[in-house]
Amino acid sequence: SIGPLTVKQANIPSQPNLHDCGVIMLKAMEIWDGDEKYNGKSMPEYTTEELLGIRKKYVCDWILDKENISRMEALHLYGIV
Repeated sequence: SIGPLTVKQANIPSQPNLHDCGVIMLKAMEIWDGDEKYNGKSMPEYTTEELLGIRKKYVCDWILDKENISRMEALHLYGIV
C-alpha cells in the first residue's frame, strides 16, 4: 500500500496561442523539476515560433524512435527513404 500523495502545482506560463496546450504540457512534463527558476515559473515562456520548433522535434523523435513499429512506413510516406 502507498500513503497519500502530495500534489504540487506547477507555475506554468500561459500559452501564447489557442492550439499549443498539448505541446506546452509535454514540455512541462519533460523539464519539470519542482523549481521555479524561470522568472518565478516552472518553465520558460515560449513564443508561437518556438513551440512550432518544439512540436516538429517531438514529431521527428516519435517517428524516428527505434520502438516505432511504423517508422519505415512513415519515412517512405514522406519520401525520406
